[in-house]
Amino acid sequence: MKKLIAIILAALTLFALVSCGDGEGEGSTTTKKPDVTTEKPIVTDKPVTPSDFEDCDETLLVYDFNGAVKIRTSPEIKDDNLVEGYEDGLQNGTEVRRIGYHEDWSKIVYNGITCYIATSRLVEELPKEITDADFTAVDNKKVYAYYDNNDDGKCDEGAQINLRTAPSLQAASVNVLDCGTELVQIGVYVEDAETGAGWSKVIYNGVTCYTRNSCISETQPHTEVESTTAA
Repeated sequence: MKKLIAIILAALTLFALVSCGDGEGEGSTTTKKPDVTTEKPIVTDKPVTPSDFEDCDETLLVYDFNGAVKIRTSPEIKDDNLVEGYEDGLQNGTEVRRIGYHEDWSKIVYNGITCYIATSRLVEELPKEITDADFTAVDNKKVYAYYDNNDDGKCDEGAQINLRTAPSLQAASVNVLDCGTELVQIGVYVEDAETGAGWSKVIYNGVTCYTRNSCISETQPHTEVESTTAA
């Protein structure tokens, strides 16, 4: 009898050990889940906050070489923060009142709506629109991409010159050339007779494009090592 009782007690003890597992599962042992770390997305640009704006009160004009300018309900580029009723943006020359300034964003009032616009898209006056009619024809003159960063008469070897789709610094860049690259000049526009500043119409690899007059040279420039990018 005692032997039978001992056998029963041993069986009960064994059953209890199997049923309890590690205390986390009912009727079975469980495997603890591995730690999971969720990394927050890296923020490269510090968000602009209300305290970042400097108070001001001035009337300016909207301008973007490529057309209409978006206005937003917050100082950030998002798909869902375009001002209702103005999703297509404001046309060049539209007058707005700026009441807050930040180097990246401006707080403006337009038609009674307080909103935000990229600071670079506000100007005091519209720039002159340069057309092909403003260019003086040049008879396929050989010129060279050129940029003298140090103002020492030498073109920096690392300098790179932008060729653009139109005579404007806001126009898209279609190519970037190393200093000394050969071009064909077919037109020139001078906006400042004293300095010669303006634009040249050039051909590179069969494509007609534009670059600043200060970025070309009639003689093949000397080069020295230094990296920089010209307009």
